[in-house]
Amino acid sequence: MKTNNNTSLFQRDQVMESLKQSFVKLNPKTLIKNPVMFTVEVSTFFMLLVTIYSAFSNTQGSFVYNLLVFVILFITILFANFAEAIAEARGKAQADSLRKTREETPAKLVVDGQVKWVNSSQLKKGDIFEGKVIRTEFPNKGIIDIEGQKVIVKNALEGQVVRFSINKKKRDKIEGRLLEVIEPSPIEQPAACKHFGICGGCRYQNLSYEQQLDLKKRQVEELIEKNGLSFDIENIYGSPITEGYRNKMEFTFGDEEKDGPLALGMHKKNSFYDIVTLDDCRIVDPDFNVLLQAILKYFKEKGETYFHKIRHEGFLRHLVMRRSVKTGDILINLVTTTQSRLDESEFVNMILSQKIDGKVVGILHTLNDNLADVVQSDETKTLYGQDYFYEYLYNMRFKISPFSFFQTNTLGAEVLYDQVREYVG
Repeated sequence: MKTNNNTSLFQRDQVMESLKQSFVKLNPKTLIKNPVMFTVEVSTFFMLLVTIYSAFSNTQGSFVYNLLVFVILFITILFANFAEAIAEARGKAQADSLRKTREETPAKLVVDGQVKWVNSSQLKKGDIFEGKVIRTEFPNKGIIDIEGQKVIVKNALEGQVVRFSINKKKRDKIEGRLLEVIEPSPIEQPAACKHFGICGGCRYQNLSYEQQLDLKKRQVEELIEKNGLSFDIENIYGSPITEGYRNKMEFTFGDEEKDGPLALGMHKKNSFYDIVTLDDCRIVDPDFNVLLQAILKYFKEKGETYFHKIRHEGFLRHLVMRRSVKTGDILINLVTTTQSRLDESEFVNMILSQKIDGKVVGILHTLNDNLADVVQSDETKTLYGQDYFYEYLYNMRFKISPFSFFQTNTLGAEVLYDQVREYVG
């Protein structure tokens, strides 16, 4: 199946629209979201005032020089705006192209390595198929068409050709389990995180950020329409930073495979038990990775065990870390059962000896003997420092405790509040 990806950099309509957007983006309300470009625009405006002044002050050489500087700065802004606009246009064109050329290609039944064409009446649980994902529905449901029958395959991305097995079949619903991606989607790109694909924490790191925003907007629109509502979605506002943006993470102790060595990180994709140890998570501050590795090494050397969810035995449960984006202050909360004892002084000294850019202002120990796999407190002890830190949104100060609810993307929250302030005037 050929896809017409007509997204050349110099496609006329994209270039003309990008040139138009280069001037639209001169709006200070737009540029203020980019501190660097906002500073350049302020400098350009200042040079314009200086140039006008010099034009009326009998200093011809000064006027020419100032005019030249003004023109250079102005062209710099326009070029940067054009580059940003053309990138956005190319991303949108690629997504539009994929949607327009999507074809509901019948899936193929694979039997003993042989491919057979089937219709929906022949579907049986356990059958293995190959098919093309025609769209991705919220939150991560790849949709494949088999002779007009909708099949849901989780974690499959639109445009991919995948191999899947039927694992649920009801009168009004068929679900498949993803076995293999045979062909990548045209909109895919290499993920920045080495844990992507195994770790269950992130779903769309194999898409550019512009593609992620486009997919999110479309999914919101589909949900609104599905629920019988009707109103326009103005925009999906992106985060100012796309790596290291989370100010809180809950990591879990466990093992990567049955009876394997102690692990500390996130659950494996589609697994309730297996844990992926993270040493380079890209959505948290690097300090979190350093502290996670140090804490994991410490408990491995101690021979401590994790809390087994079936046997209800073991000591280590969760590690919760929170960080102030504005100050770098870090709060660490170790969650365990009461089935062993923690050498509190040694544990604190180990953490404080780590070389990090931020500052650990509090180390806590939460005891939790509840059987449910959730972070909750039967008792919380402060082993070092304080049980809170302060985070700032604009000129507002928020006191954050271990169990406080707070937007996990501080800078992203400021973007949202910017829009609210703009709406209310």
